[in-house]
Amino acid sequence: MIFRFMVASLATLLSVASGAATGADLRDYCPDRPGLGTPSRTVDPGHVSVEMGMADWTLDRTSAERTDTLLPGDVLIRYGIADHAEVQFG
Repeated sequence: MIFRFMVASLATLLSVASGAATGADLRDYCPDRPGLGTPSRTVDPGHVSVEMGMADWTLDRTSAERTDTLLPGDVLIRYGIADHAEVQFG
């Protein structure tokens, strides 16, 4: 049920954000790649960026215990709302 909602929401975002701008009108693309920090550039207004990491593994080890965290399919959706502002969902 949740997956269907996510797919429908993504399809709606992509259809709303599809614009008539050509590649020459857009700024250089600067991906965020989920979990790797904040990009120096935002997505152009009215455009969507969907970024997905295949998997993220984190190891936290102390002398008493070890914790492994696996996060498969981390997704970040970025939507440009102004020249230097964007909304992020992830």
